[in-house]
Amino acid sequence: MNTEGRRSIKVPVFQTMNGEDVSISVHQFGSSNTGPSIYVGAGTHGNELQGVEICRRLLADLESQDVFGTVTIIPVQNPLAQALRIRLNPIDNKDLDLAYPGKNNGTATERLASVLFGFASSADCVIDLHSGGVGSKNIPHIYVPWAKSKKSKFSSIETAAIFGADVLIATQPDVDYHFLLPNLSPFYCNGTTGAAGLYVELGEGGLVDDYFVEFGRLGVMNVLRKMGVIKGDVQKQGKLQVVRSTQVVRSPSSGILKREYDLGKRVTTDELLAKVYSLDGKTEAINSPCNGIIQWTVTFGNTNAGDDVCWIGEDPADYTGM
Repeated sequence: MNTEGRRSIKVPVFQTMNGEDVSISVHQFGSSNTGPSIYVGAGTHGNELQGVEICRRLLADLESQDVFGTVTIIPVQNPLAQALRIRLNPIDNKDLDLAYPGKNNGTATERLASVLFGFASSADCVIDLHSGGVGSKNIPHIYVPWAKSKKSKFSSIETAAIFGADVLIATQPDVDYHFLLPNLSPFYCNGTTGAAGLYVELGEGGLVDDYFVEFGRLGVMNVLRKMGVIKGDVQKQGKLQVVRSTQVVRSPSSGILKREYDLGKRVTTDELLAKVYSLDGKTEAINSPCNGIIQWTVTFGNTNAGDDVCWIGEDPADYTGM
């Protein structure tokens, strides 16, 4: 039971050139002696705010709950990037997403990853909350690690379905997902400590949208309930479509981008997705390379040649697990 209440600490991570400490705020509920351990982090990228607000609401929710186990919440994992509303740590311009397990004598971001991994490494389940960057938007979807979960009674794909999402990306080690997966916090913990891992994407960067925030808050609460950390019933959400591969659709030219699809739309091979209008009067069509569901889209009204326009989860199928 959560007899100790909430414990909040500030952990110094590195110093700026003028000697000021940069710290992360860590909030914990419950006791490690009574049940599962859950890690929830957000703000890996400083311009992604949905997860930060999800964590703020979770902290308020858990104040009134009996917690059987340990819940560790770090709402802002990359504090300087968050303060400046930018994606990467400005000290070394490295991506925290790719830095795990970190180095305690490394650069600022590597030291940050090392401290965060120190908390995540003891968890049975690691949830990292993301959104699109500024100018892009996601339907609720989850990248699910391929390795088996050894510490949790639920596999990563089962945990993702419990969380709820429109798309569950059941990743495979030999498939290109267009960004590096092994060193992402949930993937690294899954591969090294055996934790269940969820890399969650929700909404648009730079914004706080109640729909996506409440979706993410309920998702985390669902996981806590199913694992017996708090009392209550799981509330199902999302379309729970499983994909095993994704495709990136890029613009063939520069100009004004007119999208012919909505985020989350099911599309078929060769279906018109968008048109690009250049200032010299030319128009180019962009067609779908596959059957699938649009899980991510750019939201800017203009594009450059080679820019990502949308990401498509290929050949979605209904989740048939739990």
